[in-house]
Amino acid sequence: MHCSTGLGRIASLLLAAFKHTVILTGAMADLPAQNKMSKNLHWNNALTCAHCTLNGTWLLGATRFLGYRKPVVYGIKWPSILQVSEPKTALFGDACTKLTPEAWANAEGLGQCIADGKGPPGMKEGDVGNKGISMFKKMLPYICPSNFWVIPFGHALLLGILQDFLKMMLPALTGSMADYCIKKEARTVMIARAAMIHSTIDFGRPYSDAVQKRGYWVMEELLHFTETWSVIIFQPYKKGSAIIPILHDKDTLEMWQSFRVIVHHFMRSFAEHASDAACDKVALHLRRYSQGVEKVFGPSQCKYNLHHVVPLDQQRARGLTAEELEFWVENCIQLCKSTIKHRCSREPERLLVNSLLVRHALAVVKRDHGYRDGQPYVGTFDERIPEYRNAPLAVSVTDDGDDVTHTQLLGLGQDPAPEDWPVLLPNVQQAVQDYPELWQEHFSSLALEQCCITKFKRAQVRGGEIVLSEAYERITSRFSHFVVVEWEGEGIFAKVKYFVKVDVAEQEGPFEGSGKPLRYAIADLYKQGSASQASRDVGKCFMVTKQQQQRPVYPVNVEDIRAKVLWAEAARCVENSDHGFPNEAWCFVRCPHFQCYVDHQADVGDAFENMNG
Repeated sequence: MHCSTGLGRIASLLLAAFKHTVILTGAMADLPAQNKMSKNLHWNNALTCAHCTLNGTWLLGATRFLGYRKPVVYGIKWPSILQVSEPKTALFGDACTKLTPEAWANAEGLGQCIADGKGPPGMKEGDVGNKGISMFKKMLPYICPSNFWVIPFGHALLLGILQDFLKMMLPALTGSMADYCIKKEARTVMIARAAMIHSTIDFGRPYSDAVQKRGYWVMEELLHFTETWSVIIFQPYKKGSAIIPILHDKDTLEMWQSFRVIVHHFMRSFAEHASDAACDKVALHLRRYSQGVEKVFGPSQCKYNLHHVVPLDQQRARGLTAEELEFWVENCIQLCKSTIKHRCSREPERLLVNSLLVRHALAVVKRDHGYRDGQPYVGTFDERIPEYRNAPLAVSVTDDGDDVTHTQLLGLGQDPAPEDWPVLLPNVQQAVQDYPELWQEHFSSLALEQCCITKFKRAQVRGGEIVLSEAYERITSRFSHFVVVEWEGEGIFAKVKYFVKVDVAEQEGPFEGSGKPLRYAIADLYKQGSASQASRDVGKCFMVTKQQQQRPVYPVNVEDIRAKVLWAEAARCVENSDHGFPNEAWCFVRCPHFQCYVDHQADVGDAFENMNG
């Protein structure tokens, strides 16, 4: 830094004292830490739940929480608190089982008396479910215990409920199996399909087989399997003329359908998920899934993970759960670790705060004192000494992007190669003829030959997703050039070959058009295959044969790209087409968060039905 004013600003931010008020609305921790800080008992206790008074039942060496299909006893150990004269039964979720803040406060008070040795004779901590009043309640009397401790949905849904579901559906092939388990032949199909799936480079971890390798999965892979890969893996397969489902049991199929809706609701941040209608919808699916667990799997799978996820009171009180997932907390923890890991200090929190204040001060200094006399005064090395990086390059241009739509072609543009022109020029001319009003708006009466055409390899659509093309040669295996585009009023699949920018040549004078460049994706367009009714049961995936080209090497407006898609090469599934995927075909499926537009489909399974959202 070469600015005394900036250093003074940093010093003032670091040393100035100021008063502030912090309102703590929630705390996040894993269950062991949460129980320790809340003074709640271990989740193996029958009364550990902070949402209801249903009693857990000791079965199969652990506490199980039933009540989804058949009524169970509630409040039996708290007769003096809940004014219950004799044991009563209810289903999970009934209003009479709700644990009110007043009842919880009374239970904490009684637990504190027991901890101090002043409780009723013979009553133990396990009879009230806690060890007394937590430090948060003592210091912050306004908090509600059931809404203060944020439920770790990522761990509960993915590492808990989903892992248990897959474990029950895919047990070891030894001895007898339950009727609902996935059969050996179906597992062979699942393993074969795993080999044909292509995960894009920007999709995180590639898919690994659910049958053989799910023991190594992390939460990211469990989430991707639920939302995306299961649509392909669980598709029914052909055996001769018969269509055989992977999930052949009706109850487990309905459970899986409900679970996908539940995961999408809790793990994806869309404004409509906070509405009462969306909460009522997911509450119905939660009840269906929990009832299915008790009916199909039995009490062994009625664990605390399922029990404390089913209530929706917390989401109605706190808002979208996707914005309070433990992923964000873990990212913040990684930031803290990276800031202080190479420093020795007895007060690491001061190091962290100082580092954050310095970053903020530098941003303020750059904003307020970035230029002096029209020249950069405070900035990065490249901004202060631009000539260092401005060495002569090959003939190339950059795209400044559209200030309105925030669509931009990325990287350095190049003139199309000589072999591109015989195909490129006629197709761009065809696009001009197909959409004359668009050309008129931009270039008025200019002919295509009077414009400058530049070739690019990447594009950012509407300031969101970055779409790659086949020309982007840095990607050698996990390609990301398949998209869905809106063409002639419908959504069709496209394989992007490269991008072009059509702009006014510099020698041309002013004219009536706007002069803004047109940005095209040069792509092969394919007819959209329809999903069969059987495939709708586990989500839609669409089959497109390679011979179904609607238009090869055709320009599509970049802003008409609606979503990126993940694809599987059906010909690699098995040696023949006996498993439901025709040879020489592609199978497409879209991940819910892989989208280049703002609107969103509420139903998880409807991947491409309404491309306008």
